[in-house]
Amino acid sequence: MRQASLIRAEPVSLADLEAKVEQGHLFAVLDACDADWVPQFVDGMGEAHAVSLYRGEPEELYWAIAPYLVLLDQAGLAWITKHALDDEAWGMFIVADISFVDLRRHLRGFLRVLAPGGETLYFRFYDPRVLPAFLASCTRDEITRFYGPINDFVITDASAGNFQQLSREAGNARAGDERPRISIRRRR
Repeated sequence: MRQASLIRAEPVSLADLEAKVEQGHLFAVLDACDADWVPQFVDGMGEAHAVSLYRGEPEELYWAIAPYLVLLDQAGLAWITKHALDDEAWGMFIVADISFVDLRRHLRGFLRVLAPGGETLYFRFYDPRVLPAFLASCTRDEITRFYGPINDFVITDASAGNFQQLSREAGNARAGDERPRISIRRRR
């Protein structure tokens, strides 16, 4: 028996993203690991609008490959859509009605996961090659926890040449789910 999907993927236009910027609700997580332009781009935005998701020693050690949270303005969105979309794994957009600080706090809780053998690993949820597969493997409770205050994730679909909005389906449950293969461990 095929289970109903808990995530709905729909095309979203650049105009829709621009409207979210005007409302102050569009963020990006930029992946410096796969896009070497990210640290310089982030430096140009300043700490009030761009900050590493890592803190402390990991932030110091991995600044050149870290994920960065950015509150987008029209210029930032325009730059990303003009220059970065050719990079397959530059990161993703997030639509959320919360503050920059609160979104960073929420996302930091998912940077490390507990593997089945008990080992703690970094989790690159912000990689658009990883996010759809991860969401497809989640239970309803895991999706609820992962999305939290986030309305939607938006990734580029290079094969289709557009943006895909990943939204939660309301009311769908995955019957028969047992323990997840990867445990999401929240850290504050």
